[in-house]
Amino acid sequence: MTAFGPGKKPCATPRPIGPKHPSPLTAPVESVSFVDVSLPAASLIIPAHNEAKTIEASLRSLLDDPRRDELDVLVVCNACTDNTIEICRSIGAPVRVIESPIPSKAAALELGRQETADAPRMYIDADVIVSPGAISAVIDALAAPDIHAAAPHLEIDTSQSTWPQRQYIKVWTQAPYFKDNLVGAGFFAVTAEGSRRMG
Repeated sequence: MTAFGPGKKPCATPRPIGPKHPSPLTAPVESVSFVDVSLPAASLIIPAHNEAKTIEASLRSLLDDPRRDELDVLVVCNACTDNTIEICRSIGAPVRVIESPIPSKAAALELGRQETADAPRMYIDADVIVSPGAISAVIDALAAPDIHAAAPHLEIDTSQSTWPQRQYIKVWTQAPYFKDNLVGAGFFAVTAEGSRRMG
């Protein structure tokens, strides 16, 4: 049933009802099929701009989870000029890919939010490698009462970093911004209520 508020008009042309046009309420029905509208356990949103070097390893780590079949994985490719899109599509379900011409991570995150169900959402950078079971652990954490945001523990691989890079990372990971907040580490998750509070 469609309801129309004050001042709104139906946009569909009324259907005539008569002998040749049986009412849709009384027309015979031979069979009825039901569509599964259950929400995924979580929606994973990955913004990607020219991430061909890292995106496949990242996606495969996300799918190495006991609940992979319950996930909706959405890669938002924004203004990619390499083969990021082809790599993502080659992985198949449950990975989906949408494209945006706007080279903006913030715009890609918002587009991903609009294109996913109102379930827990996980925002993950395209170069993040997730440990097996980490996705399920975050889902379980968000299921607790009054918990609306969560993130896994971050470990940074500095084996290929230069000495100045390692020192920068050491200082960065000790900063209050990093230690006391969920953002900035490449992976954070919010419940549906958390998304509404974020606006």
